[in-house]
Amino acid sequence: MASEIQRKYQDIRSEYENKWLKKRYRGKLIYSKEYIYIKLGEQFYLSPKTIEDILFYRYKLVSTN
Repeated sequence: MASEIQRKYQDIRSEYENKWLKKRYRGKLIYSKEYIYIKLGEQFYLSPKTIEDILFYRYKLVSTN
């Protein structure tokens, strides 16, 4: 189970870095970070605050062993 969650968190970070952070115009982000969090939240069915916490490694995976 922890590996599934870890994989999901990695997918969220990858989507953020590879899709949203690369959309720039003259060196500036096209979309605000708040907008990016909302769109990722819609894609992964999570709240924008949860997305932000995952992106900045504020979530720790707890092992159930």
